[in-house]
Amino acid sequence: MESSMLQELISIGFSEKEARLYSALVELGETTIGPLEKKLRVHKQILYNLLKRLEQRGAVLVTNRNGRKHFNITDPDILRLHIESQKAIVESLVPKIYADMGIQRQISEIRIYDGVAAVQAFHLKMFKQCSRGAEIEILGAGGDAFLKIARQRLFFERYENIRVSKKISHKLLMYENQRKVEPGYTQRRYVEAKYLPEEFTQPIATQIWPDRVAILLFDETPRIVEIKSAKIVEGFRHYFAMLWKMGKE
Repeated sequence: MESSMLQELISIGFSEKEARLYSALVELGETTIGPLEKKLRVHKQILYNLLKRLEQRGAVLVTNRNGRKHFNITDPDILRLHIESQKAIVESLVPKIYADMGIQRQISEIRIYDGVAAVQAFHLKMFKQCSRGAEIEILGAGGDAFLKIARQRLFFERYENIRVSKKISHKLLMYENQRKVEPGYTQRRYVEAKYLPEEFTQPIATQIWPDRVAILLFDETPRIVEIKSAKIVEGFRHYFAMLWKMGKE
C-alpha cells in the first residue's frame, strides 16, 4: 500500500523525499519533528525544508502549540485540486506561449484524445505513420501514470513490434526519481535516456514527433492534446535539445 501511494504521489509531481514524508504523516497523523526524524531517518533540517515545501503546496498544515511545531496533512482532496489547477495553468499558458512565439496562425490542426483506449490508439496510429528510422523526443517519459497505460500487455507488444520493426528511436528525458521505477523501460532497443533533477518533475509528458507535438495530461482520465504545426515542433525540439544537454545518463 505504501509503495503504491509513493508511486502515485511521485506521478503527480512530488519528489521521492516529499512523497515519503507525506506518506509518513498519513501513517502517524499529527506529529512533531522527532517521530518523523526517527521514522524516516532523515536529518530534521532536511525534514523542515521538505515540510515547508509541502506547506507551500497546501498539502501540510503547520501549527504551533506550547512552543513546538506540529505537522499534519491537510484535506487530501487538495491533491486533486492541485492537479486541476496545474491543468488549468497549462491550458491557459499554452496559447500565450504560441502568441508570444508569433505562431498562433501556424497551427494547422489540434485534436484531443480522451481515455486509455484513445491514448493507445493515438500511439499506434503515429507509429504506423512515422517513416522508418524516425526519432521521437519525449520530455517527462516513463512516469508511473504513463506506465499504467503502457504495461497493458497486448498494447505494449503491438507498440514495440511496430516501433522496433521500423527502427523508430526514442530519446527520453526522465527525472531522477524515475531511475528505478521501471529499469527495463530504458533498456529497450533504439532507446536513449537521460535524467533531469527532481525539481523539473511535472504531471505531464511532452512527445515531439516529426510533424507534431503531443501533450499528455495524466488525471483520472488520461488525455492527449495533439498539435500539428511545423513551427511548434521546431520550438519544442530546440527546448528539448537544451534540456538534453542538462540531463545526466
